[in-house]
Amino acid sequence: MMIINKVFITVFLLSVVGTVVGITFLALQSVLYKYTSAEFMVKVNKVVILTFVIPVFYALGMLDHTNYYLSEYNMLVLVEQGTLADKLYTFRDTVGFADKIALLWLAGLGLFLLFYAVSNVIFTHRIRESSEEIVSGPWRKQFHTLCRSNGFPEEQIRLLSSTGIKQICTVGLINKKIIIPEQLLDMLNETESGIILRHELTHIRKNDVPMKLGMFILCGLNWFNPLVYFLNENLNEWVELSCDEEMLAFADSAYRHAYIDALMKIMEEQQTQRGKQKRCEPAVYFNDGRKIRSIKRRLKGIMKKRNVKKTAQVLAFSGILCTMACGTALAGDLEYPINSVLSNHLTIWDEDMLADDDFIQDSDGYDFISFSDAALEHAVAPNPGTQFELVFEDGTRESYTGNAAVDRDLHKCSMEKTNVKKHEVKKDGSCILTTYAAGKCTICGRLVIGDEISTTTYKVCPH
Repeated sequence: MMIINKVFITVFLLSVVGTVVGITFLALQSVLYKYTSAEFMVKVNKVVILTFVIPVFYALGMLDHTNYYLSEYNMLVLVEQGTLADKLYTFRDTVGFADKIALLWLAGLGLFLLFYAVSNVIFTHRIRESSEEIVSGPWRKQFHTLCRSNGFPEEQIRLLSSTGIKQICTVGLINKKIIIPEQLLDMLNETESGIILRHELTHIRKNDVPMKLGMFILCGLNWFNPLVYFLNENLNEWVELSCDEEMLAFADSAYRHAYIDALMKIMEEQQTQRGKQKRCEPAVYFNDGRKIRSIKRRLKGIMKKRNVKKTAQVLAFSGILCTMACGTALAGDLEYPINSVLSNHLTIWDEDMLADDDFIQDSDGYDFISFSDAALEHAVAPNPGTQFELVFEDGTRESYTGNAAVDRDLHKCSMEKTNVKKHEVKKDGSCILTTYAAGKCTICGRLVIGDEISTTTYKVCPH
């Protein structure tokens, strides 16, 4: 359960980073597109989605040992009795909030993937039952010509017609299929059918279907964040524009107008079918824009030749990287607060106990521990400059830096038993107090340290 909890916290922090980067990208994408290209926007959109799954802040946590402290020790949370925080943490422990929310995330991820798998099975079955090979006619003729001219092995790509879909699409991760709705076979002329097939073959050449599948599954880790769904849909729109852009790079005005005519015919045919077609299948669609804004952007992209500026691309990527750095820094700052809410690896401590001097005095471990002379048989002198706390049998304390002068030739040392206390404070507020048997010369101050007597770990440092 602890592993699931840690993975969930990592995903939640990644969601913070991705949200910062994603909102920035969405706010600036229209400006970026004016000076770059749709293909560049696809790349940036992919990077933005990957910020939801690549834990850069975790690598930074390894440098400052944050990950080690959070994994090896319970995180300390101080609350005051009777306050709202005290009641919330009591309720949290009573209901097992940290474990339950981690299990809820895991269950949501499982349902997300299950829904996706079932949708694919249904979609594949519908295609299999309602499709047949296009073996002749203008569509097959155009398909044969385009495959030969673009170097595609025609036998590895199937051209099908189907009564079970309403949109032209390309499906398949290994066995590629271009599927044409049956009602469109006689609606489009030869030029328009060639345009559509070129578009779909471009998707195949760019491997857009596997990319779309991979991005959608990555979004599953952050199923609770609506922004990832929006970014995924946004990526699909840029993929379509990128495909248009590549097809029309050297096209004349007449061909561009024919492209728009084909697109408008298909949109008119699909108007009554809007909302009925699922979008989670491993497929790319000729017309995947369902908003007026997306349609306008696509039509402008078709008619306007892009003037890509390398400087704008460099500045855009630099801006995204800076935003990622800011999001990563924010996730690092939130790591302790989020762990204090979502982690099942906590120690709740009453602030009043820290303010109670009697409690600290009784439990801080700074009392003398008796030991036998055998504990000093292998005694050694401490390194010069080492700081220790000495505790004598009568309870008195004394700090020691290891710099006392030693002159064995002038006298014989008279050792007084003492304890040496070594105090180590951890970043999570806990500490380790180690006690050693020791002797200190009453004449020259020489200190020798013997065996370890005890080691005590305090969940909260009382010293």
